[in-house]
Amino acid sequence: MKIWRNKGSRKNAHIVGIFILLGLFILIIVLPEELFNNKTICLHKKLTGFGCPLCGMVHAVYLFGRFQFRQALIFNYNVLFLPVILITEIIYIFRNTKLIARFRKTVFILFIAGLLFLYLVRIYKFISG
Repeated sequence: MKIWRNKGSRKNAHIVGIFILLGLFILIIVLPEELFNNKTICLHKKLTGFGCPLCGMVHAVYLFGRFQFRQALIFNYNVLFLPVILITEIIYIFRNTKLIARFRKTVFILFIAGLLFLYLVRIYKFISG
């Protein structure tokens, strides 16, 4: 059973997704800075003692949106991939070519590899103390 009837409805779904992501980005930027304290809600960090690959991402997005790039990278350097992913998705919606599809896949693979690398670094730092 096909969920998407035609390319038009798939394109509309992508556009809605982009607007949701942009809305979340704007919401994070306008949050008061007091919400970002040292208390964590990460279940992984509470159970293992070290952060998951996404720990610090919301704070990094907050700082990135306020053009504080250096501080954003301290929290989670994978925040650099988010604008690239967003731009790639927008281009993919309007120009769905094989080249764009391959670039999109490459960007996602690099993002996942960055998360995995960050996770390994955090495990190493936790073990080495």
